[in-house]
Amino acid sequence: MKAKTICWPKVVEWSGAGLGLLGSYLVACKSDISGYGFVAYLISNLFWLVFGIRSRAWGLVTMQLGFGATSVIGIYNWFLPALHIMSGT
Repeated sequence: MKAKTICWPKVVEWSGAGLGLLGSYLVACKSDISGYGFVAYLISNLFWLVFGIRSRAWGLVTMQLGFGATSVIGIYNWFLPALHIMSGT
C-alpha cells in the first residue's frame, strides 16, 4: 500500500484562507477578542506570502505585504491601549 503524501502547497493555501476568514469573523464580531482577528490576519498573510513566492504570483505577494502592514497596525492599535491600562499609565 502506497503512503499518501501531504500536498504542502494546498496546506499553505487553505491555511491562509482559513485564517483570513477567521480574522474577518473576529474583527466583524466587535467583541472583547476582536483584536485577535488582526493576529489571525497576520498569520494568514505569512501563509499567503509563502504561497505567492512559491507560485511566483508577484501581485499576490505585493498585496500580502500591504495587508501584512495593515495587520501590524491593527495589532498595534488594538493591543497598545490594553498595555497602557495594565501598566497604569
